[in-house]
Amino acid sequence: MNKKACRQRDRGGFTLVELIVVLAILAILATLLIPTMTGYIDKANEEKIIAETRMAVMAAQTVVSENYARNPEAWNDVRLDTANPGEPENFLEEIQALSEAPGDIQSVEIKSGKVTALSYANGDVTCEYQSGIKDDEGNEGEDSEDSEEGYTVTRN
Repeated sequence: MNKKACRQRDRGGFTLVELIVVLAILAILATLLIPTMTGYIDKANEEKIIAETRMAVMAAQTVVSENYARNPEAWNDVRLDTANPGEPENFLEEIQALSEAPGDIQSVEIKSGKVTALSYANGDVTCEYQSGIKDDEGNEGEDSEDSEEGYTVTRN
């Protein structure tokens, strides 16, 4: 063998075919991983809006508890929403400020001083909170036969 051929062999590097094979493998892996990663992102966004809704529910329960102690009769079967702020006063803004959630609280339902339902929207995503109501004996009330505590996320 001559010296020129040995020098070419000693030079490290990839051939064009090897580079194309590596790129093809990377493209196949990317097509498999991208849908999986998108699913993780969607799940994370869903968990985020549920966490924001939980903050709103806690804020609403705090405001209701403070005011229920002053006037229990005014907090039986109350619905606060953006169209009808509700009686005894408009507490929706106070709940919104206390929750520090970036979205908007659409409505809050209160029965016997307890937050039973809340609707929260952030952008094109809406989360509904629903809680079962129990009486003093621990039995579920008539309004909550098929209702469990839970969060439902929907995209608009």
